[in-house]
Amino acid sequence: MIEAGAGYFEDERNEIGINLKPEYIRLLIFISIFLSGVFLYTRAGFYFISLYDTYTTVIPVLLGGFLECVVFTYKFNFLKLERKVNELTGETTPALFYPCLKLIDPPILFYLFLASVFDLVDFLGNK
Repeated sequence: MIEAGAGYFEDERNEIGINLKPEYIRLLIFISIFLSGVFLYTRAGFYFISLYDTYTTVIPVLLGGFLECVVFTYKFNFLKLERKVNELTGETTPALFYPCLKLIDPPILFYLFLASVFDLVDFLGNK
C-alpha cells in the first residue's frame, strides 16, 4: 500500500507540484497509514470494523461469489473460458475445477449467503 501511494505521488509529483524526495513521500504515506491504523485499535475502531464487516462485505461478497459460479457454469460456455485461461496463462485448469464450480460451490455459497442474511436480520432485531 505504501508503494502504491508512493509510486503515484512520485510519478505525478511534477504535475501536482510536490517537490519532495521520494524517501520523504514514502515517510509521509507511512505516517498517515500508521495514524489511521492507530484509530482502528481503539474501541471506536473495532466498532467501525464490525459495522463495515456486518453491512458492506459479507452479504455482497457471498452473493457475488454465488452469482459468479452460476453465470460462469450455466450461462457462458465453460470450455471457452477454459481455452481463454490456457491461452492467457499457458496453464490448464484442474480437472475438478468445473464440477466443483458447477455442483459444489453454488449450494455452499448460497447457504452461506442465506445464513448471513438471517444473521444480519437477527442482529438488527436484537438491537
